[in-house]
Amino acid sequence: LATLRDVTETVRLRDELKSMAFNDVLTGLQNRRGFLHLLEFQTLSSMRTGHKMLLFYMDLDGLKAVNDGLGHQEGDNLITDMAGILRRTFRRGDVVGRLGGDEFAVGAPNLPEGTEEILLKRLEDNRVAHNASAGRPYQVEYSLGVVTFDPEAPVSVDDLIQQADENMYEHKRQRKAARAEGRDPS
Repeated sequence: LATLRDVTETVRLRDELKSMAFNDVLTGLQNRRGFLHLLEFQTLSSMRTGHKMLLFYMDLDGLKAVNDGLGHQEGDNLITDMAGILRRTFRRGDVVGRLGGDEFAVGAPNLPEGTEEILLKRLEDNRVAHNASAGRPYQVEYSLGVVTFDPEAPVSVDDLIQQADENMYEHKRQRKAARAEGRDPS
């Protein structure tokens, strides 16, 4: 009986360590390591099947202001709110990750043409619905970059993320410019 307990505890600890190695503790999403590992697998699968894949790369806007003004617990709530919005938006088979701090990414494979616009609308609708119902003293806002992985012209995972990151920063610049001009930054 003692040996069985030892083995059971060892297996539980091993599983817990494995989970910690690939999952973000706060959100339960993939962490950077887990996300990159699964994204690499998705790109290889995309090349094998010939199906394109989308990569969404997001930066959660305003996290520092929430942390500084309302405290780190509210900052954690903002992060988990964003994770929930992503879970409601994307399919279970998509890879959703928190890459660190205020950065999130989603790898969405095997999508038919025209799906990007549908997913962008669903993401925005889920964000707006969350903000309307959450009763938080802040709004969930994000900057977003999207790129398509084309198996006919493959690039590395690092290059794919870099392209999405550049697109995200362009979106962030456009949002800041819109705010400066008094326009809706969405």
